[in-house]
This record gives sequence, structure tokens and C-alpha cells, in this order.
Amino acid sequence: MQLDQNDRIGGPLRKQWALGPIVGLITSILLVCGGLYFYRDIEGLLNYGKQTAANSFNGDRNTDFGPVYRHLAIAPLEANIAYQSDVQVALKRLRAEDCDRNGIFQLSRALEQAGKIRIAAQALEGFAAACRNTDGELYRAADLYFALGDYDKAAALGDQLIKASPYNGQIQYLRGQASNAKEQWAEALPFYINAIELLGSPKDINATVFTQLANIYDHLGRTCDAITAIQTWVLADPASRDGPQTRKMVNDFSKKGKCDSDTARGVEHVPKSSDGVMLVKAQVNDIGGTFIVDTGATFVSLTRDFAKRAKVDISGANAVSLQTANGQITADLGIASSVKLGHAQAKKVALVVQEPSLGKGVDGLLGMSFLARFNVTVTDKELQLKAMNAP
Repeated sequence: MQLDQNDRIGGPLRKQWALGPIVGLITSILLVCGGLYFYRDIEGLLNYGKQTAANSFNGDRNTDFGPVYRHLAIAPLEANIAYQSDVQVALKRLRAEDCDRNGIFQLSRALEQAGKIRIAAQALEGFAAACRNTDGELYRAADLYFALGDYDKAAALGDQLIKASPYNGQIQYLRGQASNAKEQWAEALPFYINAIELLGSPKDINATVFTQLANIYDHLGRTCDAITAIQTWVLADPASRDGPQTRKMVNDFSKKGKCDSDTARGVEHVPKSSDGVMLVKAQVNDIGGTFIVDTGATFVSLTRDFAKRAKVDISGANAVSLQTANGQITADLGIASSVKLGHAQAKKVALVVQEPSLGKGVDGLLGMSFLARFNVTVTDKELQLKAMNAP
């Protein structure tokens, strides 16, 4: 009897021979793709394999870096993260010097790139707790928590930073952002004001700070002060900032708050003296005093004695930090029912009350919380204030 090869189990020899390489190829592809899926790169896979073999003897995949993890107060990293080359370099630096600043920032960046942002924040926070002079590390941790939407944690670290560095504008802004994100408007307000006072000239501050402040005022029912926030930013550089967008914001707030009569009324010309100081007679709550017109001051500022005479209520007011010619000081926020400079007047003007003297015979400064209510024109001889609705 003659056997036909087609009667063999598995079919013809040629077909069975061709099937083997195909199955092998598919298996190889699946293995490679699976490896790439679970591990970021080939190096990570190989390192993991080596470490897995080593762990079979000691039972702890991260034993070598145990002291680093304990110092940073974080759990041991997952093997596919811990044995990436950039993480390895950072961990080895921190194992050699546990307060190596370059090492912790290198580790945090590597963890961020690996998508482990919370662990990066926790590592920075742990480093800050264990080492000295670590405001930078703690600030970065707070920033990362904010990015994750953990506003409570960002606020807590912000408070800790402010105790150490109360006159740092960036820290004040981050802390205000945390309260703003939690819709705690009253809590956010003094932090934003502090930030603007401490970050320098409004000309150098991003518009976002002022627009966020304007929205906070609006949420607090102080819509006319929202206008002042926008105009303060515009008047720092009117040539480039007084455009359709800012004008629309001002008009929208004005309509919403019915601010036409409260925002500003009248026209006034303030002559300059030979030394450039503009000393004027003005009224706060109908009480007269001597003031310096100061376009570099964010707020109308009153001495405490004059504030008492003008019956400015600062009971329960928020304390804010101010940058003055004599250094940083603390002042109390308040609101004046009215401020008048000649024919120029405004209602419900935000101000600050400070303890230190402003100079003999000087009762305060007329800053941007009043001046920004007007269209301001500066010439060699005078400063002109003109309300928007003035003819």
C-alpha cells in the first residue's frame, strides 16, 4: 500500500513547515510589544530583569535605596520606575548625600516625566522637612500639588512658606491661587494684594494676576473694585495695554456693578513741583488731609492717626504686606466711602492703613486704587485726571 502525504496528521509537509515561522514571528511580536507596554524602555526592562534576579535572594527590590526612601518619607518606587537610568542617577546621588539639592530636583523631574507627579511632590516635601533652607523645594512641591488639583495641600505648604518668607511675592501668589481655586474669595484677596505689592512694578506683572484679582472682587460683590484692578494693570503701560479686550472688561464690570457714578467723576489737574513730588490737599470720607500723589503705589495709603479721624473701619480687616521706600511693612486693608482730589472724586475706594509715618505733615498717599479710576495723562508740568464719563 502506498501512503499519500496528504493522509499524514497535520496535512501536507510543505504547509506544516510554513506554519512554524509564522507562529514564531507572531509570538516574538507579542513578547516585544508586551515588554514595551509594561516597561518604558528596553533599558528599564533589562534593569528590572537583573534586579528581579537579585531580589530572589534578598526579597526586597529596593533595598539599596531604602535609606533614601526613608529620608524622603516616601514608599519604595515601583521597579519599572526605580530602575530607569535618570531615576537611578538621582537616587544614587541622594544615597551619597541625603541633602543634595541637585539630586532631589533631578529625582523630582525624572518622576514627573514618568507621570509620578504626586510622588515627586511628596519627595520634595520630605526633602524639605529633613534638610535646611529648602524654600525652593517646598515651593516646587506646593506648585505640583496645585497642578494636581490638591488645593488643600498647596495651601498648607503655602502657609508654611509664608511663615518663613512673608515678603516673597511668588509665594503669596501661589497661596492666593490655592484659595481662589477653592472659591474662597475672601481668603484669596489679601494674598493677591500682597503678591501685587511685592512682585514689583505692575508693568512687570502678568495680566493674569490682575484679571484673577478682578474676578475675586466681583465674586465678593465689589465689582467696581474689579474695574480698578484692570485699570491698574492698563495704566502701567497704556500704550500697549489699553486695547479692545481690557476696555470690554471694564465696560462689562461697570454695567454689572452699575459703577458709572461710583467709579469716578470730574476732572482735575495736579501740577508737578520742581522736585517731582506732587503734594496735594485731598479728602477721605470728607476729612481733609495732605497727600502725596504716587503712581507707583497700588493703593491709597493712610497713616493710622488719619484713618481714625476719617473713621475708616478696619475692624476685622485683612493684613497685607507692602513694599515701601523704607522696606517691607504690614498694613490693614480698608475701604473709604469717598476720596476727593479737587473736582475728581470716587466712591468705595480700597485703601491700606499703615503704622509708620509717611513724613512730617503727610497723611497718606494717593495710589492707583484711586488714580486708576480715571484716564490719567502725565505731562512735564502736570498730571491730569479725567473720569471716563467726563466731557
